[in-house]
Amino acid sequence: MIFEQYDLKEWKLIYLMLHKSVSNNWNVIDLEFFNDLQKHLQEKAEKIGLDPLDHDTWINWLNNVKNTPSPSASMLDREVLPESTNKKKRNKGVSYRERRRINPLLGVLKVNETE
Repeated sequence: MIFEQYDLKEWKLIYLMLHKSVSNNWNVIDLEFFNDLQKHLQEKAEKIGLDPLDHDTWINWLNNVKNTPSPSASMLDREVLPESTNKKKRNKGVSYRERRRINPLLGVLKVNETE
C-alpha cells in the first residue's frame, strides 16, 4: 500500500491539512483518497492502543502530542452494544459507530441520530 512507503508523520500532516480544508470545500470529505488515508491512520492508532473515536486522543495523536495516553482509557472501557432493532434512521446496514469510525467529523458536527 502506498501509505507504507512514506513516514507516518507526513501522512498525519497531509490528513490534518485536508481535514482543515473541508470547511472550504465539502467535496474533500467524499474523496476516496481522504477516506482511505483516514482509515489507514485510524488503524495505526488502534494498533498502538489508542481510540480514534475519542476526539481528544485522536487529535493529540494526529498532532504528535508526546503525552497521548496509551492505551486509551476509552478503548479499555469500551463495551460492545447490541445491534439496534430500530429500522428507523438506519443507514443501509452501516452503524453510526462505523460511520463515525470512517468519519470522525460526525462526532464534531451535530447529528440528529440516535441509536
